[in-house]
Amino acid sequence: MNLNSILSINRTGLNGLQNNLDNVSHNIANANTVGYKGIINSFNELMNNNLTNSDGALGNSNARVDSNTGLNAAGARVDDQVGEFETTGRALDMAINGNAFFGIIGPDGNTYLTKAGNFHRDANKGLIASNGYRVAVDAQVPEQNWPAGDLKVSSDGTIRSGDQVLGSLRLFEPNNAHSLVSVGDNLYLANGGFRAAGAGSSVMQGTLESSNVDLATQMTELLTAQRSYQMNARAASATDEMMETINHFTD
Repeated sequence: MNLNSILSINRTGLNGLQNNLDNVSHNIANANTVGYKGIINSFNELMNNNLTNSDGALGNSNARVDSNTGLNAAGARVDDQVGEFETTGRALDMAINGNAFFGIIGPDGNTYLTKAGNFHRDANKGLIASNGYRVAVDAQVPEQNWPAGDLKVSSDGTIRSGDQVLGSLRLFEPNNAHSLVSVGDNLYLANGGFRAAGAGSSVMQGTLESSNVDLATQMTELLTAQRSYQMNARAASATDEMMETINHFTD
């Protein structure tokens, strides 16, 4: 293995660890964000190169060993574990007990998923998320005609004002929980598609789901990633100095 190969390994390690640091920092920053789902990083080895005795002193001329060529950030997935539930008593705070998500209509007209149920009502009396986007609702009464005041939401998502049924929240389940991708604004895109939620999930009014980020775990991950990054950076610097020394003597 030559020095260029070592530098290449250092480079892939630094890139992967920087990606890990970015995601862990994002998790820590959102530890108190309602309904936030943490990001879990995954890594794997890049293709191995075979070394023989001609590449180094292996002792046995027929011996062959594998030399790892670096680290690959295989991707990041959304942690689908449920956060703790916090009772707020506020009528427009809602959480889902189960695998379902609320539907949010983005500015592009597409439906995104979220666990953040800290809703409000806009000037047209409709339900909106904290980011200002519309909550997906099957309205029996047009939302602009909904009466002012608090709404009652039952466990199946039915929305009432007094005895009048106004509509129901649209709840969704991703076809593959590990296909969720964060798109910002506490919204998730289901790359594997999604379907209407089944009977296994229920809405809890006056309750919010907290972030599922465990700060102690994330701080440990942050320290580990920082130290690994520093070690890779020092190794890259040492390799670069060796190359400069060799070039000096070969000039």
